[in-house]
Order: sequence, then structure tokens, then C-alpha cells
Amino acid sequence: MLSPGAVARDFPARQVQLVVPFAAGGAVDTAARLFALQLTAAWGQTVIVENRPGGSTTIASKQVAQANPDGYTLLFTLGDTFAVVPYLAQHRAFQPMNELVPINLAAKIVNAIVVNPSLPVETLPSLIAYARAHPTELRYGSAGLGSNMHLTIETLKAAANIEIRHVPYRGSAPAVTATVANEVQITVAGHQARDLVESGRLRAIAIAAQDRMPAFPNVPTTGEVGYGKVDSSSYLAAPIKTASGMVKTINEDLSRILDEPEFRKQLTETYGNVITNIGELRQSKNLNGSPRSPPRPFASPERTKNKSLSG
Repeated sequence: MLSPGAVARDFPARQVQLVVPFAAGGAVDTAARLFALQLTAAWGQTVIVENRPGGSTTIASKQVAQANPDGYTLLFTLGDTFAVVPYLAQHRAFQPMNELVPINLAAKIVNAIVVNPSLPVETLPSLIAYARAHPTELRYGSAGLGSNMHLTIETLKAAANIEIRHVPYRGSAPAVTATVANEVQITVAGHQARDLVESGRLRAIAIAAQDRMPAFPNVPTTGEVGYGKVDSSSYLAAPIKTASGMVKTINEDLSRILDEPEFRKQLTETYGNVITNIGELRQSKNLNGSPRSPPRPFASPERTKNKSLSG
């Protein structure tokens, strides 16, 4: 007989669903699909991705929170869900930490600040100078209120004392598309914008992270030009009443996948940083195997040259 909270190793016996709170085609959706393929191979059962964008990730989060806590409906989301949503006035009735249990921290998401090439700026300082000279002209697109994309530009605005109007979309992919179409002039994008940058349809001007991005190796970080960063990571979560044994089983299975060299290489080339041994955050490692401090959904922006992206 299984002990309380234990899980029989016939899990999963049927299809598993990963619910993503962003539109298809963005960085989080792409990551979810990479993990879904790996979990399908490991489990011998199909793992599908369902996109439920909107509501600052709460539409998808509520769907998973209200699902049967049997491990067959999981949330693949950003740290925004746990670190930002509880503080948004319109969503305070939904408290993710009371409704969901984080299973795993999957990968650090690194983004670039990109602009439509019609905008006459080549660097972050030139964007700031342009925004100051044209205080009512610029608009930027994000994946929604409270998203990492939203926070990146808002904290830049506060640090640089500039005005850029926010236009929320239902995911990063629609925001990138809108920037290409010049509906907005600026957005924050991941690896999915590489082809658009290389073809000249977008221009990458800064990486909003501590390290440069593999997709854009020649683009400086915000820190290199005197500003800080906003980090976010992707999480796997389940309904709060999911048995601890089930959480442990999924955690261990995903950790084994993350330790596979080829998959780690794939994630590294896409996102630039992968965190392993994520069930025990105190034992998390950087890609070079060195220990790292316990990650937070949003790391405190660095203060450089007396400026900070946190304002």
C-alpha cells in the first residue's frame, strides 16, 4: 500500500495538459512546447499545450487552480503569476499562492528591447534621448498588465524619467507582431524575434538582463549602458490540493529532463540560462555547475551609475 502522498509509477496513464497564459508563438509558449515534447517522451503519454491568454495570466491560472488536482492539468507560466498578480488591484480576489503549488522552476527568460526600424535609434541611450525629445509620440507593446515585458519598460521609464505609452496585448507574439507593423514602436522580445532582427524588420537595442543573449550576441545589456535589469523565470505549477507525492514525482521527472545535456544545450541556445535541481532551490546550479543563490521570480534590479530599473 502506498503511503499518504505517495504516487504510483503508472502516472501518467493518459494525456497531460500544460496550460500557458500567453498566446502561441511567444517565448513562454515555445518553452512550454519544448518541455511538452520531452515529457511526452519521458512519460509515454501525450503532453499537450493549451494557450489561455489574458487577465494578466489569471485566466489560465484560474483554470488550472479549479482543475482536478490529479497531476493531469498543469500551469506553465512566468514568475509574474506569483510575484506580480497578487498586487494588481483588479485581480486581488485571486491569490495564486493560495490556489497553486509551484512544482518546478524551469528556465530563466532573457529578453531584448527591440524597436521598429523606422524609429531613428540604434541604442538604448539614443532611445531615451528620443523619448525625451518626443514625450507623447512613443508607444510600446507588452504581454499584458504586470507582465515581464510591461515591468521592463515601466522600470526603464522610471529610471530614465521618460514617457512611453503602454499598449497591452494577449501575449508576447502579438506585441512583437504589432511592433513589426509599427502599431507600437517598442517591445520586449525573446529568441522568437531573432529572424525579424536579422531580416531588418526589427532592431534590437539592448538586452534586459545581466548577461548577453545568445540570439543577439552583439547587443549590449542594459547594465553595460548604465541601467539595470528585470529577470523572470518560467514555472510549472499545479492546483494547490495536488498530493505532495505527485508534486515530487513531476518535479523529479522534470529535473531529470533538465539535466539531459542535449536538452540543456537546446534551452541554453534559446534562452541563455537554465536552472537545474530546481526542486531544491538551495542546490540550484548555473550552467557551469557552480552553485547559485535561490532565484526569485523577479530579481531586484541592479543599481548602476546611480540608476535603477526599479525606479
